[in-house]
Amino acid sequence: MLRDFAVDLGWLDIIGEASDGRVAVQMIDELRPDLVFLDVRLPKLTGLQVLQRVEYEPKMVFTTAYERYAAAALSWRHSIISSSRSHVRGSIRQWSECDRG
Repeated sequence: MLRDFAVDLGWLDIIGEASDGRVAVQMIDELRPDLVFLDVRLPKLTGLQVLQRVEYEPKMVFTTAYERYAAAALSWRHSIISSSRSHVRGSIRQWSECDRG
C-alpha cells in the first residue's frame, strides 16, 4: 500500500518490502535505508520489537490503523501516521524537506 502512495515521488527509491518483523530486522540491517515505514502490527515481531532488534537505526515512520498502538510507538520518539494517502505523502514530504534542508 505504501508503494502505491509513493509511486509518483521521483526522489524516493523503494529498496525493499518485508513480509514480517523478522525479515524487516534483517533487511534494515543489510540494506541500511535512510527512511523506513514500519507498521506497528506485523507478523512474527511487532514494529516496536523490530526497533529493539535492529543494529542500524534509520529514520522511522510508524504506520498504524490502531490507536491503541500509537502511544507505545510514540514513546520511541518516531513519527506515527495513519494509513491515509494524504498522511503518508505528508510524512514523506516532511522527511524530505528536513533531510535536504
